[in-house]
Amino acid sequence: MSRERKRRISTWIGLHLVNPVVRWMLERGIAPRSHALLETIGRKSGQPRRTPVGNGLRGPITERIQKEFFAYIAGEIPDRFGWFTPVHAERAAEARKPALAAR
Repeated sequence: MSRERKRRISTWIGLHLVNPVVRWMLERGIAPRSHALLETIGRKSGQPRRTPVGNGLRGPITERIQKEFFAYIAGEIPDRFGWFTPVHAERAAEARKPALAAR
């Protein structure tokens, strides 16, 4: 199956099967707290449109991943120390103006 076909199927399932169910649950207050309902007004029609979206809050998994990522960056994990240490050029390797060719 082609990548384009997979994308179309996934989009159709989201728009026509998942979103209506989640929207219905959100309107009745029975949806998970990880979702919110975004309401916009149609530009031409003026009709309200309600779309379920993530609420933007960090869940426990995202929080754990973020904590570990920052620990790597800060060098707090012993076996990964120095992985993200900036590389500094030595003075001898600094960029210099090229020498002019003899004329």
